[in-house]
Amino acid sequence: MQRISNPLFHRLVVASGLASVIATPALRRALTRAGVDPDQLTPRVLLGALDSIEKSLTVYLPSDRVARHMAVVRALTRDASTQE
Repeated sequence: MQRISNPLFHRLVVASGLASVIATPALRRALTRAGVDPDQLTPRVLLGALDSIEKSLTVYLPSDRVARHMAVVRALTRDASTQE
């Protein structure tokens, strides 16, 4: 599997609350399902993939932790209007 060099993807992995060995492939799949290339991830693109990411986190985390970590993930999209 090819390594992802996008810094925002690595911030997403940390924000997910999952161990990186689990988060990396799970989030790669979530983004791909949302039609996003993880290497091309931007805050604006991430905004459109939030539902897919949340569905992936529910596989690994209890609902209260999903909500907490999704708040952190959403914070990564806050500068979407100033990016790109």
